[in-house]
Amino acid sequence: MSVVLVFDDREAERSELVAGLKRALGGSAEVVPFTAPKPLAEGESFDRHIVSWIDQSFAGKDIGLVVCDKELGLYSNMKGLSATPVSAAALQKGVPFCQYSKEASLDNRELEKFKRLRQWSSAEITIEGEDPDNWVPQVTSLFKGFESIKAKYAELGSDPGTPAAALASILDKPASESRIALYGSGEQGYLKEILTFYDPNNVDM
Repeated sequence: MSVVLVFDDREAERSELVAGLKRALGGSAEVVPFTAPKPLAEGESFDRHIVSWIDQSFAGKDIGLVVCDKELGLYSNMKGLSATPVSAAALQKGVPFCQYSKEASLDNRELEKFKRLRQWSSAEITIEGEDPDNWVPQVTSLFKGFESIKAKYAELGSDPGTPAAALASILDKPASESRIALYGSGEQGYLKEILTFYDPNNVDM
């Protein structure tokens, strides 16, 4: 069973989000909140501390998704924590990362900055909405999507072929392998960013 990690420093909001995800995922994943159980060691960075917590707490388990509030200043043991080192820790572990913000909706300037973040990048996904009722269905969809990708990749066996061949197979579009390969033939960032232009209303695009 995969694990979904939730980083939210507001206890009531965190509890509501965790409970909502548990209901939505129906036992298909373990949903675990980060509660900053111990402070940073001297000289330790936030991202190293989080990676260490993941390694110690979930050895042998598959982390499926990291869900994070953009503002994390209320953890008593980790003053100054933000979504940035959590995203860095997720990247080190090779785990998908998504973030949300309730505070942005309270400040027009912050909201405009947050809107600019809503473009997906290769390292993180910004979800919409201002409360767990909005976040739960989006997080659930993301988790199931990434789990589906992992399952399809595993079916390719020990020799999945080129990245383009693997992606074409995962997308059930084997005839598109050569077109996908073109995006990755130069700068690999193009291949990472291709899904930015995916139109859910036009699957054949």
